[in-house]
This record gives sequence, structure tokens and C-alpha cells, in this order.
Amino acid sequence: MSRVKGLGNERTELALVKLFRRHKVRGWRRRFSLFGKPDFVFPRARVAVFVDGCFWHSCKEHGSLPHSNRAFWRAKLERNKARDLLVNRALGQRGWIVIRVWQHELTQSAGAACVTRIRKTLAECAGPRPRLPQFRKRSILLAVREDVVRSDRLADLLGTELLVPNSDPDATMVSVREALSHLPPVAAGDEHPKIPNHRTRTLSELNLKRLAAAKPGASNAYMEQTKFGDLSLDCHRKVNRRLRVRCFSDVYTRMHPDRPSPTITTKCHSISNGRFGHYDIRQMRGISLREAAVLQSFPTGYVFYPKDQIEPVARMIGNAVPPKLAAYFAEYLANSVEP
Repeated sequence: MSRVKGLGNERTELALVKLFRRHKVRGWRRRFSLFGKPDFVFPRARVAVFVDGCFWHSCKEHGSLPHSNRAFWRAKLERNKARDLLVNRALGQRGWIVIRVWQHELTQSAGAACVTRIRKTLAECAGPRPRLPQFRKRSILLAVREDVVRSDRLADLLGTELLVPNSDPDATMVSVREALSHLPPVAAGDEHPKIPNHRTRTLSELNLKRLAAAKPGASNAYMEQTKFGDLSLDCHRKVNRRLRVRCFSDVYTRMHPDRPSPTITTKCHSISNGRFGHYDIRQMRGISLREAAVLQSFPTGYVFYPKDQIEPVARMIGNAVPPKLAAYFAEYLANSVEP
């Protein structure tokens, strides 16, 4: 048995090729240059398909351990399983979805179900991606019941760690300008009569002068030399001198129009708490609650109550998980469960 060679995989792959052609599945490529050397790749959907032989990958239904030289084969097959999990994890972290098809799934009776599973995954990957106009780091805990999780979503040998993407390479960047340009101007301390939550915080004369001198996307170093004189804060000057480095460089500044926004916090209405000044230099104000909600991916028609208050609404917006991000991971979780 030590002379057994894995020469049958070519015939197994051809069986899946026949199924793809019979069921008119398109968009796949073979011998695609990708880590793990998947047998089939759908580049546009970023789906990698591996056809696993029942013997070589230890199928639970048909896998077996040869009677002779058992120590050799046990170690060999365990290494194969470990590599499968390593490949799953590496591709998942790069934004690929991995599908593993067993050799016995390619029979005439089971083939249609196998193609249906692949098509379902392709359809899921063709859905909308979370396009958030915001730079944001989140720690997200996901869990699936051990008895129903799909084996190709496990990232470790013991089956205790769920494979979770940490980025979406297909999601395109959305800038602040792209996200907010449809909303009409409002003055500081004012609210729009028809758009709920499109209201802003009042600014002092000093802060109005600061915003008048602020350039979109720039640091607050401008405050030291404006046409109104030095508008920097005494406490900031003291800290900068003591540490010999500029601190709190984002407060009293404007967002960059052509980049995603900074993290939307519960103080997103206050320019003294971060880069929350409106990107348009013609508007002397911080962003409105509605604009903060849009940057968090809330629908324009979603209304926060009480509509006549700023602080409680800002807390709800800043503490929220962006809805599009939540939907993306909810769908990923749902698809991590065996049908």
C-alpha cells in the first residue's frame, strides 16, 4: 500500500467538468494559480472548489485505513487533513470561499445535489457587498453550533475555530462625498424641516473661526496660524511641549471628501471630539446626526427618536454596529450551517 499513488484525481475532476457542462455552470477555470491549487476556481465570485478523494482526504463515509503499514498511512492521511484545514483558513482570510466536494458526490445519483450546492454558494457570493464609507475596526464574535457547522468553514484540526473573513476584497471604497453629497446644507445649530435627524450642534464663535480656517483632511496644525491668530488650545500646547509630539491632531478638523470617514462615535456631532467637521468648506458646522447615520450605513428613511434631541440619538448611532456590516456577517453565519 505504500506504493499507492493519487492518480485518480484527474478522472474525478473530469467527472465534475461533465456535471458543470451538463448543468450549464459557467465561469469556472482549471489550473488557476492560487494557494492550495484548487481544482476549479470561479474568479469573479472568488470561490475555490476542491475535489477530494474519499481515501486520500479521509471521508467519514468511505475513508479507511489500510491494514498494512498502518502507522505510515495514519500519519500520511492526518497530514492531508491538516493541509486541507490550512488551505481553507489561508484562502478564507484572503476573501475566498472554499467548497470541498467528495469523490462520492460526483456519482450520477448525487451529482445534481453537488451542483446545486455550488450554485447556491455562487449566488450568495454574487450578492451585495458591505460598502461602508467609514474606517472602522470592530471585534466581532461569531459562533455556530458544532453539530451543524459546515466542515469547510472550520479553521483548525479540532474543529473548534470558525473560519471568518477579516476583510472583503471585493468591496469598493465609498468616500464621504459620495455618501453625503445628496443631503442639503444646514447651518450649525439648525435642522432640516423635512429630513428627520438632519440637525447639527450649535458652535461657539471661536469654533466657527476654527472651522473657517480648517482644510478638509488636514490636521489641526492650522490653528496655530490663522487670520484670527493662534486658535490652538492651551492644554494641547502644554501636552505637545511635554511629549515633544503633536497630540489630538484630529480634533477641530474636517473630514476628507474623497476618503472614508473616521470611526463614527457617540460624540460624532462634536468637532471637539474628533474629525467631525463637514468636508464642504462652505458649511461651517460639524456633521449632522443624519449624516453620521448614513456613514454608519443606516437607510436614509430610518428615523431615530427623540427627533428633537442630539445626545441620545448620537449615542444610538455611535454605539450601533453598522447595519450593512451586521447583514454581511449574518449571511455568512447562515451559510456556515449545513442545509
